[in-house]
Amino acid sequence: MEIKSLRDLRDFLNTLNDTQLSQRALVAGEEDFTPIDSAVITEEDWVAPGDGEDGAFPVSQYEPEDYDGEPVDSDFNKIIPKGYVYLYEDF
Repeated sequence: MEIKSLRDLRDFLNTLNDTQLSQRALVAGEEDFTPIDSAVITEEDWVAPGDGEDGAFPVSQYEPEDYDGEPVDSDFNKIIPKGYVYLYEDF
């Protein structure tokens, strides 16, 4: 089943029996499986300023002086909006 939204994921999960629902949640990679550690709802916007090499982080941790004064409200920089749901893998 193709999963493109959380609704799709919920619909899929609703087809599983109790034994399947008790299994550890995993993500399949090219060479291995990685456990899902938690589900998160973002409490604020997340940004990836500049060229994104520093990764993404909550907007409250953004320091404009570290990125040539680039404004945090640029649509280019916001990558995850407040209230977005995502699954976190256990590294």
